[in-house]
Amino acid sequence: MRPSSPAISDTELDAVVTVAHEWFHTRGVDDERVTGCYAVRLTWEWIRRASSYTPRAREAAKRHLLDNGLRPPAYKLASSCTLA
Repeated sequence: MRPSSPAISDTELDAVVTVAHEWFHTRGVDDERVTGCYAVRLTWEWIRRASSYTPRAREAAKRHLLDNGLRPPAYKLASSCTLA
């Protein structure tokens, strides 16, 4: 079943990143910034591979995933955390 909208909301993206973030903690990654980057990259890979997302929706998701504006200082992504 395909989603009714070709986009994912920022809230939904945040939920996916949170689950991925916690999953990486269960894999033994303790550093919050490293875990955060891994979670963002995993979520981006999922978005990138999803055929139902338009290029515009993908770009909006990418911007949101890399936005440090709402992250607490300990969770801010390093500048080396990029998405291909």
